[in-house]
Amino acid sequence: ANQTMPKECDCRNPIEKEQQLGYNVEYRSERRSADELPANVLKQLDAHIVVDRQIFSEALRLLLARLRRVEEMSGIPLLQCIDWHKLWRDTKYITELWTDGPQSLL
Repeated sequence: ANQTMPKECDCRNPIEKEQQLGYNVEYRSERRSADELPANVLKQLDAHIVVDRQIFSEALRLLLARLRRVEEMSGIPLLQCIDWHKLWRDTKYITELWTDGPQSLL
């Protein structure tokens, strides 16, 4: 409401990684790559997460649009703070998000 942003929201300000918004480290399990799973398991997973993929895609588009609007209103670059390569790498299996369809990001 007062047109100010916390310094943690401005990626032009140098801050420690642990101070970044959304920073989290998971210690309870080992991260696995989808590339390591057999094709039949991936196909089964895809069948179970169809709706999840749609919801995530819409939520990400909405978030990016809102971040862009805040950028326009505040003059603070937010979208350049996103590690786009990492986002693509982690979500490239959602083809409708990136390349298929009129609302794709690319």
